[in-house]
Amino acid sequence: MKAYFKFIPFLLICLIILGSPKIAYASDEKAVIAGGCFWCLEHDLEQVKGIKSVESGYSGGEIQNPTYQNHQGHQEAVLVIFDNTKITFDELLRSYWRNIDPFDSKGQFCDRGGFL
Repeated sequence: MKAYFKFIPFLLICLIILGSPKIAYASDEKAVIAGGCFWCLEHDLEQVKGIKSVESGYSGGEIQNPTYQNHQGHQEAVLVIFDNTKITFDELLRSYWRNIDPFDSKGQFCDRGGFL
């Protein structure tokens, strides 16, 4: 009988892991999206449940270290880190599409300051 007691902790751990796959296999995912104005995207996406962080930056272009004053050829973009157990990539994209106009290459809504 005592030999069986050695396996109880092992069995409990197996039950916890197999019984809770979302917890055991939860992972963060990353997405880089651009939408004309990174501050607008950053602000709105930070409010969405399941999004852990949003960081503004630049995508594309040839300037080594673009800045807000000098980013010609780059697009304003955000790096989104999200918990895929709380929000799917499709749900993230739904929030994204509510914030941008894909047919406007000169900026977004009231933001008209981009270089192209």
